[in-house]
Amino acid sequence: LSDPSQQRQVKIQAMSHIVKSQKYDPITANFFGIVAENGRLSKTNKILNAFNKLMKAHKGEINFTVTTATALDAASQKELKAALAGFVKKGETLTLELKVDPEILGGMLVDMEDKFIDMSTVSKITKYEQVITEAI
Repeated sequence: LSDPSQQRQVKIQAMSHIVKSQKYDPITANFFGIVAENGRLSKTNKILNAFNKLMKAHKGEINFTVTTATALDAASQKELKAALAGFVKKGETLTLELKVDPEILGGMLVDMEDKFIDMSTVSKITKYEQVITEAI
């Protein structure tokens, strides 16, 4: 399906076979047929990600992605979730995705929908380096 050398008609038939074999809802099957007909199958992941984001917003789910230098233990995760709950409105649900990136050295990066908070050690070091080089 992602091979650009394949003719569009072949991709349409392949997508039709996939949706039938997976017993997709007719509306979903029609949607993927149109995506295939318009030559947009390469955009499927972006389409699905956008749809998932819309559905989460509709359900009142607020997704937080927190990146730390080392994995958080259960107590730290509980404390973090309690702190982040202050950003969630009544009727919304907090979902937490934890990532580990040793390159941030310490602290954390918090990504909440349209907000980003950088409390990493590496960003602080970078700021200090800039201040020092500007002063010289």
